[in-house]
Amino acid sequence: MWGLLASPGFEAVTARHEAGLAGFAYGAPLSAGSRWWDGLEPAESADFTSESGRRTFAVIDLAVRPARRGQGLGRRLMDELLAGRREERATLATAPDEHEIQSMYRRWGWRHVGRTPGRPGET
Repeated sequence: MWGLLASPGFEAVTARHEAGLAGFAYGAPLSAGSRWWDGLEPAESADFTSESGRRTFAVIDLAVRPARRGQGLGRRLMDELLAGRREERATLATAPDEHEIQSMYRRWGWRHVGRTPGRPGET
């Protein structure tokens, strides 16, 4: 995350409850030449995977404390993070076995476009 802080377009939102952090979300636009889509299956056209640095906002992380889950906070954080973005679209990634999380995103209107192989240490 630390390298992202200096990225053009980086944005983070937080939610507090009483004296503590209840949740957060952050992301940044994919840079021109981004490797985000490398190895995408099923393969998409170059028109889909081409990045300009202003085309796609990547949500890197969304987290809500367990005690605050199930109350709509995650959705509000995501909505706030994406509100007013100038990019054409947004993307995010989940681990293949995170079925509950994937289901949550589908309920929020996200759609599955494919799977990338990923590398150790990557988001």
